[in-house]
Amino acid sequence: YRDADGARPVTHMRVRALVTSHADGQRVPAGRVLVAGTAWSGRAAIAAVDVQVDNGDWQPARVEPGSAAGLAARWRCELDLAPGVHTVRVRATDGAGETQPAEQYWNELGYGNNMQQLLRLTAL
Repeated sequence: YRDADGARPVTHMRVRALVTSHADGQRVPAGRVLVAGTAWSGRAAIAAVDVQVDNGDWQPARVEPGSAAGLAARWRCELDLAPGVHTVRVRATDGAGETQPAEQYWNELGYGNNMQQLLRLTAL
């Protein structure tokens, strides 16, 4: 529905995962790097979180058990990073089969943004 101002309420929390262990542009030691974060969905518990480095294959992250719809789940994944700049992407999938999209779909004010997070890490 729309109220008198034409606004629509947010009624669905889309599936989303974020990296919380590192910031975009951060420098890390080359070799094994632990990335971690949180994921959530309003429809179902988090079923999986995947991490991709430099457009390679998606790697499964370990998701802590006990997640439920509307509750955040912690996740972690070890990456092997050679020296250089790397692009890291993360996505979540919930138990209802909803997966974060690679591209943001348009919505007023961006409230529904659940695009896959993308960050750059520089391994030294």
